Amino acid sequence: MKPYFYQDHCDRYDYLAAAACGAMAGLVDIFLGSSPADSALSGWTDEQVDHAVMKFADYCGWSPRLGKEDSVASAIGFLEKKYPVNYDQAYATGSDAIFDMSTKNHHLKSLGHAPDIVGLFFSILNQFTETSTFISDGQLITIKSDPIEMQGGDLISKLFCGVANWFGHIMSDVAGSSGTSGRGSGLAIPFYELFGLCDFGTFQVGQYRNTLAKVATKVFQEGYDFRFGLTMAIPVVLCDLSIRLIWALRQHFYYHFDNVYDAVRWIFEEEAVALLREHEGVMLWQDGLLQLFQLAVYRGQPHGISAQPQLFGQSRCADGLFAALLQTLQHGLLLFGTI
Repeated sequence: MKPYFYQDHCDRYDYLAAAACGAMAGLVDIFLGSSPADSALSGWTDEQVDHAVMKFADYCGWSPRLGKEDSVASAIGFLEKKYPVNYDQAYATGSDAIFDMSTKNHHLKSLGHAPDIVGLFFSILNQFTETSTFISDGQLITIKSDPIEMQGGDLISKLFCGVANWFGHIMSDVAGSSGTSGRGSGLAIPFYELFGLCDFGTFQVGQYRNTLAKVATKVFQEGYDFRFGLTMAIPVVLCDLSIRLIWALRQHFYYHFDNVYDAVRWIFEEEAVALLREHEGVMLWQDGLLQLFQLAVYRGQPHGISAQPQLFGQSRCADGLFAALLQTLQHGLLLFGTI
């Protein structure tokens, strides 16, 4: 028995389909993705994130006041109080003014706010050691912070509490803070915070030349956060799914047969049997047989292969057609009651 993907290879049509899907995704990205300021898709992704935050808050016991049922700010405020962390400094003054930080970038510079394994590690570390860890201009900076009591009587319980605090606080910040107006500053795209270590290079940004770490910070401050990362992922997912769908359809319909002649034979059998069943009640079986021969000679079929008379000059196709004809004749004779 042959493996299911025994013809798992690409031909020119596969490459053309992939190129077309890539071009389509590129057009979607150009005209609908664009930038956070004028993207047609960012509003939709922001709304989905807001709904996710409110649903998570509702699961955690959020009971909004009358008229605040659809307020994401209310849900964020509830989560901020329920899952407080000790590394949530928003200004450089609260961090001993060691480095430049503000509400626009503290979710990027505070490593405990990263929605990835790096953020989880530093969140647990900061909660256990009563510190706050930041990354700025290529430096890893750790300062003392106010302690927060962690629930649990043993290490495992405290670890679970730390993970819960980290995830709950991540959900409270992914859609911005409760006190900000407008869209607010969300979280960084996973592992984007590591650009803060790249304090090298010189890139012209406006009137100033900046290192890669500075450029990454300015990009984040322009709205390229986790929510817009979802927006930028839409064309990529659309391209990938389109290519996989086309490939799956071709695998199912195009590579289902061993060769083209096998496909011609199957098509003839299906159409011939269907024709015989349509004429099951005719008085003369000769009429049905005559139409069957007409189908074999004159009826075209898909995939660009024609079953017209000139095709019978090819011996392989003729063998397949006549073998199919003999089988369908048996079906026909049975249907018309001659056997």
